Amino acid sequence: ITWNWPQGWVGRLILGFSATGILALFTLDPIREQMGQRWIKRAARWYYAALIPLVVVLFLALWRRISEYGITEGRYLGLAIGVWLAVMAGYFIFSQTRSIKIIPASLCILTFAISFGPWGMFAVSDRSQVARLRGLLVSNDILVDGSVQKAPGAVSARDITEISSILWYLGEVHGYDGIQAWFAESLRLDSAERHRFKSADEVADMMDITFDALRQAGPGRSQTFTVDPKTPITISGYDHLVRAAYGRPDAGITPSHFDTPCQVVTTPDSIILIVMSDTVATDSLVIDLRPLVDSVTTAYGTARSQDIPAEKATLKFASAGMRAQVIMLNMFVRRTKDTTQLKKYDALILYSVGAEKE
Repeated sequence: ITWNWPQGWVGRLILGFSATGILALFTLDPIREQMGQRWIKRAARWYYAALIPLVVVLFLALWRRISEYGITEGRYLGLAIGVWLAVMAGYFIFSQTRSIKIIPASLCILTFAISFGPWGMFAVSDRSQVARLRGLLVSNDILVDGSVQKAPGAVSARDITEISSILWYLGEVHGYDGIQAWFAESLRLDSAERHRFKSADEVADMMDITFDALRQAGPGRSQTFTVDPKTPITISGYDHLVRAAYGRPDAGITPSHFDTPCQVVTTPDSIILIVMSDTVATDSLVIDLRPLVDSVTTAYGTARSQDIPAEKATLKFASAGMRAQVIMLNMFVRRTKDTTQLKKYDALILYSVGAEKE
């Protein structure tokens, strides 16, 4: 009705419907000739006829994804299953025998056929993504005469995202053997770590490209920022210290045990420092954490885990009756294309009340 494709999941709908229906008919086949069960035979013929337009839509959806982003194992498998569904639909519609034995037999043959050799889904996917990467690098004059060089000019944001996506995919699934010949330097790690190859952002850096981390590894990306515990922290100008935590079972409202009673209330975006006198709140200060989160994620945008200096994790705030300085000891951030969420943190708060210190 809308002429808009679902965002990447139309294939799942069709394959789920097809698998469920074929399994149901396969299970019911032994009783289809019994008296009163002839409906099974009629339902089977109409079911396979209904698969034909769905298979067409599946091929169209896969063609669109492959034409834009190349072949991966998932798209190759979807294409192979689509061909298998088309063959099964034709067989059960037009064949006179209609033996269900062909279903497990053909699936077994298909599985072996696509799992090995240069025509298998792993080899084809690797070649497809390497070819896409080659085209992008050549068009940006990064791959010249079969050798990678630093990007001579500005690379568009779209191409950076595409290059980053392919590098991440190759690093996570196939490794960089297919593109090693383009580099004078080895892309393998010298140490015996779990990952045999350099990270995708390191390979991108060799091309002078800023790796686009937010579009990789699914719908979101987690990052952890930690202040080196050996870093000295300046405390001059403040009289009290409390700790604040969010995202832990014991986080929430943290009472103080110092001369000036206070409470600390933590939320994902702010810390509220409340000064108490005989159980009555006498002053408060709302500390907005968003500027700190934005500055850190901007400065260390491609890092999954990063140690940062204390001054990069510090914010100062003041009101008419209070002054405070927040030092974020560690932050766990969840980033997507459109949002940045602070999921956990542990902080120190230095503060003074009234005229204690000027």
